[in-house]
Amino acid sequence: MSSSSPKIASALIEGILLLEDDYCSLDNLVDISGLSAEEVRQALQLLIERYHNETHGIEISHTESGYFIVPKQSVWEVIAPAYKRRYITSLSNASLETLTIIAYMQPITRATIERIRGSNSESSIRSLIKQNIISISGTLKAPGNPPLYSTTDHFLRLFNLSSLKELPELESKDAQQFQSQK
Repeated sequence: MSSSSPKIASALIEGILLLEDDYCSLDNLVDISGLSAEEVRQALQLLIERYHNETHGIEISHTESGYFIVPKQSVWEVIAPAYKRRYITSLSNASLETLTIIAYMQPITRATIERIRGSNSESSIRSLIKQNIISISGTLKAPGNPPLYSTTDHFLRLFNLSSLKELPELESKDAQQFQSQK
């Protein structure tokens, strides 16, 4: 269903992104829309330019996993307390500590997490995996091949980040502690 109108193509891509619960790859956008890859790219560029206007509260987030519609950072700062609370309040302090360590040091083993925290992290890791905030991203080439944990795209969406490079800087004492554990 190739379309010659960029406006119609952008409306179609916008509708798909609004209905998706997760990042949508370029290939998936092509499959769902019936447009060519070039038409999808043009539609995405048109949407990115349209949302750049300050009258819009949303923008297109792009990661290695694909595209997703998210609130602009300025809007997110206002509304985050109401929306992050749904997830954050369901996490224990231990889970939040574990998540912070994983976010800044990924990929990381449970043994390293526990060495930093000074306590068992098994239930926190299990809870974070169950909520799709972290996942097993590989194994360490060491005896027993322990799993390595990393954050997911859901983590990025939850904190309105397009990449881990947008994580806040650690205070120098925390950064030193994390570096000493690597």
